[in-house]
Amino acid sequence: MERNLFFRFILLTMISAMILVGSGDVFAEEPAKPAVEEEKSSEGEYQVNINQIAFIVKYDKNGDGKVDKKEFTGIHFSNMDKNGDGFIEPHEAPEGETAY
Repeated sequence: MERNLFFRFILLTMISAMILVGSGDVFAEEPAKPAVEEEKSSEGEYQVNINQIAFIVKYDKNGDGKVDKKEFTGIHFSNMDKNGDGFIEPHEAPEGETAY
């Protein structure tokens, strides 16, 4: 239980940080480019957007940071699981809020 709460706290903190960082783009000359699925940053980490994090928070019942077939029974599970490992990880989650 504590692990699940800790994981949700971390995700909410990440969402808040993304919102704060993203608000600086309001004054930029060019609009910020959205995160591209399956694109890794220079540190080798996947880039995810807030909708992908929201998807994981919504369906991840056991707090492991990814969604399995028991947690998400949608018909598009196999399409979302791009690497075929049996889990939808944040970088594989739908990017748009209406995608799920």
